[in-house]
Amino acid sequence: MDNYRIDFSDFEISYVYQRFCDNLWEQFYQFAENMRNYCKEMSYKPLNDFVNEILWSFSREFKEFVEKIIKDWKDSEYSLTRLVNKIGGGKDAEHYAANYMERIENSILSVFSKEIPTIYESVSEPIVQMEKILILNEEIDILLKKIEDMKTQVEQECERREKENQIYGLIKPLFSDIAQGLYDWMKLNMESVIEGADELEKRLQDFVLTANEKNSVSQYIETTQWNF
Repeated sequence: MDNYRIDFSDFEISYVYQRFCDNLWEQFYQFAENMRNYCKEMSYKPLNDFVNEILWSFSREFKEFVEKIIKDWKDSEYSLTRLVNKIGGGKDAEHYAANYMERIENSILSVFSKEIPTIYESVSEPIVQMEKILILNEEIDILLKKIEDMKTQVEQECERREKENQIYGLIKPLFSDIAQGLYDWMKLNMESVIEGADELEKRLQDFVLTANEKNSVSQYIETTQWNF
């Protein structure tokens, strides 16, 4: 950081991080709605449970992960208060920088205060086909590409502006880490879909070999706990 120019009055900074937060929410919400449609089509309880687990984890476990990223950022060399202190900005400037970081934090965490309704789709007539289950990964892959685009966009915007205002360079790692964390987390969910589909196929094959009662397979499908 050769240039320590800091301008808190640059209102476009808020556009950068607010656009990131809005985009993160919109993309995940669209993913959740697409999953809701698949659950409605397939009427398969383990699938409902799996998607609900993703929604629950996003608003709780992933939120906790983001909170840790924010804390680490505030304690790091990229902290606005640390830079203000480094250049001798004084107590008033440090206080303003701390409030500025709090506004950024509140904008990020507001994403997790929005509600995505739990899925309660009918499971009376389940449709279980491996290709239909695995199509979920196509939706996850679409979301992954959008996350990559979000990450690239915020990084490039910050890199383009940081020479004129160091704040852009300081917030860049924060949003880059959040995007990367969401990407990695969704990749794990994708792997769970593959593992779950493979496990289901094996269990169905084993069950069919010993099934004697009519409708026993469909009953089994309805009650199976898919271990994601």
